[in-house]
Amino acid sequence: MESLFFQLESRRYRRRDIYRDTRGRIERVDVSSGVLFFRMESRGALKYALTHHDRMALLILAVRGESRLGGEAIGARLREGDALLISPGRETPDFSLASGSSLFVLAVADFHLKRYLSDRPDDPVDFLYRILREERRGRILQRQPLDALSLYLLERILNIPEEGMEGLRAELRVGELLLHHLGFLEPPREGISDEDLELAARARKILAENFVAPPTIPELARRCATNDFRLKKLFKQVYGTSIYSYVRKLRMEEANWLLRQENLSVGDVARRVGYRHRGHFSRIFHLHYGVSPRELTKKSIS
Repeated sequence: MESLFFQLESRRYRRRDIYRDTRGRIERVDVSSGVLFFRMESRGALKYALTHHDRMALLILAVRGESRLGGEAIGARLREGDALLISPGRETPDFSLASGSSLFVLAVADFHLKRYLSDRPDDPVDFLYRILREERRGRILQRQPLDALSLYLLERILNIPEEGMEGLRAELRVGELLLHHLGFLEPPREGISDEDLELAARARKILAENFVAPPTIPELARRCATNDFRLKKLFKQVYGTSIYSYVRKLRMEEANWLLRQENLSVGDVARRVGYRHRGHFSRIFHLHYGVSPRELTKKSIS
């Protein structure tokens, strides 16, 4: 199949409208070899089919309104605030936007991801690359609420100043957005028994339900009918992180979503995810995401 990327006249950064009339506008931005995105804005019912898309991942952010992603395996209703990561396979993704809707669609080719392979089966980039290369049937890999960091990064992508080096800036900022969403993927762990996977999943479920005031590791082990040592070792083997770090990750993800709420202050968000002191929360959030929580409350894309 011809690739969407092989239609480029050059590999340089380029912005252009590929559709524009009374019903809305679709802007295509070629960022670099193997990376491009579409910005779709509708004033009336608007449809667009993404052809020549072989072996690429699509990250779709529903910024405003309601839309529909068409496809037998990847078909989905997109509500405002949805974020989807998909592998289209051989299906042709088509987008139907209701009046007043806005979508951001990032396309990343397999040959771009190939540069960052680590030869680790549990690495999200390797996992995504294998799916793009080996699976021909479309697949929704991840669906979650659109968080504050995604909106912040999107704002930076869409508002790059025209003062030179636009392509480099765009590639770096798009990479940040993709990396953020790849962090939600959980590749399958190989060489672990079903019993151990079930035990680790039980512990994770308890943590997910109690991350604001999590149980101690001895208490968690007791609730999972195992011992501390085995639980800590198994949890890290399955999820690639310690129990403590996983609780912090859950807190940061919840905080990242809560920061979208206009009626919540940074202090309110800190308390809701289990931190008594706003300053301590802000330091951990900055270490985790590379940006302060206050920065994420300054802008939002309407």
